Parts: sequence; C-alpha cells; structure tokens
Amino acid sequence: MVASQSVEERVDASVIVPTHGRAAFLADVLTCLASQELTSPRTYEVIVVDNSPENSRDALLWKRPGWDPRTVYLTEPRVGLHHARHAGARAARGGILVYVDDDVLMDSTWLDAILDGFDDDDVACIGGPVRARWEEGFPPSWLAEVSADYLSLLDYGSKPRNLEPPLCVNGCNLAVRRDALLYAGGFRPDVFSKKRHLWLGGDGEAGMIRCLHQLGFTVRYEPKAAVQHRVTDTRGSRGYARHRARVEGVEHSFIWTREKRPSGVRSLWSSCGCLRHVLKALVRRDDIRCSYWIARTIHQSLVFLSPAFRRYVLRPTWLEPDMWQSGTPR
Repeated sequence: MVASQSVEERVDASVIVPTHGRAAFLADVLTCLASQELTSPRTYEVIVVDNSPENSRDALLWKRPGWDPRTVYLTEPRVGLHHARHAGARAARGGILVYVDDDVLMDSTWLDAILDGFDDDDVACIGGPVRARWEEGFPPSWLAEVSADYLSLLDYGSKPRNLEPPLCVNGCNLAVRRDALLYAGGFRPDVFSKKRHLWLGGDGEAGMIRCLHQLGFTVRYEPKAAVQHRVTDTRGSRGYARHRARVEGVEHSFIWTREKRPSGVRSLWSSCGCLRHVLKALVRRDDIRCSYWIARTIHQSLVFLSPAFRRYVLRPTWLEPDMWQSGTPR
C-alpha cells in the first residue's frame, strides 16, 4: 500500500529501504535520504518496503510527520529480505535501483557519488564502503576472530576499482541497474527476521553479483559512496556472533549445493565431513566456528533428506514472473 507519492512519472534512481520494525532507525535514514544533493537534473524517489506484516502501519510508519514527498511506503507480507528487495524493484520507476538497510546513515553527497559511476554504460552494479558506527562502546572482542562481514562492514580502500570475483559489495549499500538485476535472476534468499527461517537463507546479493560477473557485467567499488552501519550492543554480543556464524554456515552450504549439484550420496558425505569439523571446534572450544559448522551440517542434511528442500535451494530464480515482462523501469 502506498502512503505518499508525489514525484515525476520517471526518476533517475529509486532508493529502496527494506525495513522490519525498526522505526527509530528508519526515521534517521529517511532524514539522510531527504537531504541528498544531486547534480541537476538528476531525480530520485525513496521506497520504504515494510517487511513486518505483524506490525500495524500506525505503529511503524503511517502518517509519520515530516516525510519527504518523494517517499513511497508499501508493504510486503512475505517475510524475507529478498522478497522486500524485489517488491521495491517492482514498484520502482527509476532505471537504477539503490538498496540500503534501515540502520545506515550517509552524508548528502552519497547518492550523487553512486549515480556518477553509472555514467559509464558498462557498469551494472556499484557499492561503497560500509563503516561501523558503534552505538554502544568499542568494537567487540570477537570481531578479531571472524570476517568483518559478520557486521556487514566493507572497505576496499580509497580508490575506485572494478571488482573481480570473488569480491562483492554489501547489500546495505548497493546500486544496480534494473535490467541487470533481471538478467541476473534477482536476489537470492538472505537473512530472515525469524530464527526458525534460518534454513531458508542463501547467498543474497553475493549470488546476484556472481551472476552479473558471469554475464560479463562490470561491478564497481566507489569509495565516495560510503555509509555508516549502526552497530548496537546487541550486535556486539558473542551470541550475535554465533548467530552470524550460523547464517554463514547456511550460506556456504547453499552455495556449495548450487555449484556442485551433488548426488544424494555426495550430500550425505558432505554432511559427515561438516560434522567432523563440528567435533574439532568443540575440542578447541571455539563456539563461533562450532555454530558455523553445526548450521552447515544441518543444511547439508536437509538437502540430502528432503527433495522439496533441495528443489528450493536449486531454484533458478526467486523473481516473480511479472518482473520478467519488461526489462525497463515501470
């Protein structure tokens, strides 16, 4: 459902903000987006996709004072980040889709830096640095044990560069041409809001970017298009690190299954191999790596035990059929 729409029939870019019940954070990012200073005559809209159907509109967003008239509000009742991202793409009227999370902040030149990169027709996807904004205290001690991806952080340096596989940009600060997104088959499943949906995750924007590389598109890193990712005390806990390890374990099993398309016997053998790593992590008392390997073991076992689950993992696309009817913005 659309809350506000007072924009031109066509715009250059659609900034899409999936959200799931974080109204206070969302208000801050919308303030940042309303203050973007674009080189004339560039235009943009902002699309908020509410992926928390259990919340009422009044409780979360509806009639929020001070909304920029370029802001559109819609709901996506199917829980899942890829569903919200695709809903934003369907509603977008810009040829360039710019995705940010609801817990990032940016300065007034951020969007212009992204759009500058698309002046090169060969570029299909652009992302920039994602730096931590610590809401509570200092970086957690466990961060030295894992990849910065656990907090969705990214920094490839101070110079623009075209990225070669396996380098990707993060979905909380990512722009892609709508045509290219369709050619790549859209976003794959990613982090779900509820823990019981953990096993339905996948490789999200990373899988989409791999498809772009395979199709010959250019993916670029633009250091001027930086955002700050708000890291609360909850995300600084070791329990959150274990959760992110489980997410990564599911993602890597998802990728392995799609790339190898293993037989039943090979899936079972892979599960046994993962279980050996679980035992090693237990011996070392490494709770984070243990969480990773347990999740990977369970996911691989589900691929082996459930034909329906295997078909889900191997789906060619998670895009809805109507998104393929046209490769141009609507």
